[in-house]
Amino acid sequence: MPNRKEWFLIFLPLLGVLILRLFGFDGLYGQDGYMYAERAQAFSAALPGAEDTAGFWPPFYPFIGNLLHYIFFSHELALQVISGLSIGLSCFIIYRHVGWKHKFGFLWVLLLFTLSPYLFRSGMLVMSDALTILLVTSASVLALNNNHGKKTWAILLLCSFAVITRFACIPLLFPIALFSIWQSIKSKQYLNTATGLICGLGVLLFVFFFMMTDEGSSNHNWLTKWNISNWFGSSFSNQDGNLQYNMPNLVFALGNLFQPGFLCLGLLSIISIKRIKLAWPTLVLMISVILYWLFLAGIPFQNMRFLLLSYPIVLLIVAPSLNESILKLSAKKWHIPVLGSTLFLALSLSGLALKPMFQRNKLEQEIAGFLNEMRHQETIYSFDVDIALAHRTHHHFVNLYEEKYGLFDQGDLVIFNTAAFDDQWKNKGPMINWEKINSNHKLKILSTFEGGWTIYKYDE
Repeated sequence: MPNRKEWFLIFLPLLGVLILRLFGFDGLYGQDGYMYAERAQAFSAALPGAEDTAGFWPPFYPFIGNLLHYIFFSHELALQVISGLSIGLSCFIIYRHVGWKHKFGFLWVLLLFTLSPYLFRSGMLVMSDALTILLVTSASVLALNNNHGKKTWAILLLCSFAVITRFACIPLLFPIALFSIWQSIKSKQYLNTATGLICGLGVLLFVFFFMMTDEGSSNHNWLTKWNISNWFGSSFSNQDGNLQYNMPNLVFALGNLFQPGFLCLGLLSIISIKRIKLAWPTLVLMISVILYWLFLAGIPFQNMRFLLLSYPIVLLIVAPSLNESILKLSAKKWHIPVLGSTLFLALSLSGLALKPMFQRNKLEQEIAGFLNEMRHQETIYSFDVDIALAHRTHHHFVNLYEEKYGLFDQGDLVIFNTAAFDDQWKNKGPMINWEKINSNHKLKILSTFEGGWTIYKYDE
């Protein structure tokens, strides 16, 4: 059973979820968040149109959310609780595995993991990242303690569940799965290996063949647009618009080593890198991380969410040696001021990391409230906020990205943000449609919202 400190590590993220809920934040952010909520609902009942969209998003996270919604009476709350609890359990697993040797050890692992700003943020959102982190962490810790191959079946099953939660973790977990199979065969655990392979592959095959669309799996743009030339690129033009970044992909992929949002784990690790013991399991984790980094660098866009998945493995690699360094630091008189300052920094950066999501969530709720009061029955044309508003209202939305539209009917609404889309979507669907609407129709402004969002009505 966990002790008091460990229970604190497990449930602290849920306290964050509760506080944010009291301030009106329901965890929904971005297209993926809303679609996970929609798919969780689709598991409960056949929703109109659900069969057309659900197959793009991996099913395990919304499936668990659907099961737990019978306890929390809300799919969104159930999914948010899963995220928070996943971060807490991952922190507990790492704490138990490393065995921090000093009285403030639980605070340091809390700082390096749960309060690492981007990880804390993932635990507050309706997003599959946190659950994937828990599954990756569990599989990695078991792989580090699988000397006789007896845990291979569990590792393979955890890997398969992680894959059907986030497909991006396939290159991250593939070396771990192979190494576990090799350990099991070497130890003549043939039944163990067969059980793990049959169960793990059975789960994957069932999901890929019966629950996914081609666009969500074999024809996903990660695969079709992946190219080694993207390693050195920092500007791309694709289905996500015209994208310009500050660094090449190969540097970005290393972000969980130097980004402040990960508390610069790599810089902290320099002080203890000489103490890292390069046993085979640790080398395999390193290979997994490197393979994953190279995979990320080949995708023609940059998204901080992808860096979350490899973070627990990086921490597991350096944590034992970092533990020794922190033990020496704890003997210094200035240890407590350093710990307090780091805690303040982590909390501040976590707040800053969550602020854009909080503001966007509030904006979407405000626009949805305005639309619900109007009880508008005509078509609403929009982009970027359409999925969020369709989830929060009962109106019919048409996405301006999907195709070029001609004339509109009198009374139709348009929700758009010209300043936000002018550069990224120049000469692409959303801006082409907007320019056509603006030049061919007389639009009346009904309301404006923070950040440049405006609701227009076509009068004639």
